[in-house]
Amino acid sequence: MPAIFETGSSQTKTLTMGLLNVSASQTIEAKNDLNTTANLFQKALQQIGTHKDTQFISSDKILMKGKSRYGLQGIPLEIEFEKIDDTNTKVVVGGKSDDVGGVGAKKCIERLMNAYQTFASADKGEIQYLETTPSFEKKTGFTKKKLFLYVVGFIVLLVVIINANKGSGDSFSGGPHQSPFDNSVDCVESYIKHNYLRDPDSYESIKWTKVIKKDDGTYQVTHSFRAKNGFGGMGVETKTFTIASDGSTVTNAY
Repeated sequence: MPAIFETGSSQTKTLTMGLLNVSASQTIEAKNDLNTTANLFQKALQQIGTHKDTQFISSDKILMKGKSRYGLQGIPLEIEFEKIDDTNTKVVVGGKSDDVGGVGAKKCIERLMNAYQTFASADKGEIQYLETTPSFEKKTGFTKKKLFLYVVGFIVLLVVIINANKGSGDSFSGGPHQSPFDNSVDCVESYIKHNYLRDPDSYESIKWTKVIKKDDGTYQVTHSFRAKNGFGGMGVETKTFTIASDGSTVTNAY
């Protein structure tokens, strides 16, 4: 069977096609005239998404716009057709997605190319298979079951992250706030700078333990830090701080 198209360049970066800044694109040389190629791509686009508009820029150039989906993400698509000669057409397909690496755009372009190749082959069995594939699967690239599992997995991951942040952040209702980023405790830092150090500006945090709640309702945390000592040099100290039950005041340090 003669070649349907010759694959050209494929890239994943921001470039401009018509009015669309695309994050992924693919260039091919289709073995059909300009109008036939555009018609086949329009049929392919309608299978994997929606055809929005076709603009006849000149007698040698056509711009087509459409939209598909990758999972729940909408992917705008643009297709540029440029006549090479009476039997060959240059086609550039571009898509824009907001995910890392333009994965959604690349997947939609891949589905569009596969659908185009099916129609261009004129294979009745392949065309029937394409046209009878469930619409949801063709237009999203996922079966309903697969998409459901992805969504559930994302929700579970989100819950785990939120709980992890809670565990390293505000661990106690009404207690001291411990930063989820470096475990620092504001009231302890304030106490060190204003009640302990000769030179507050020299203070440098090194390490914090997790805040623990004691039986008497107070809280305790151990902190290592660096600061200027009485001789003007930098020294490292590790101290344990007792914090009042309201979580806002240091009551003891040793």
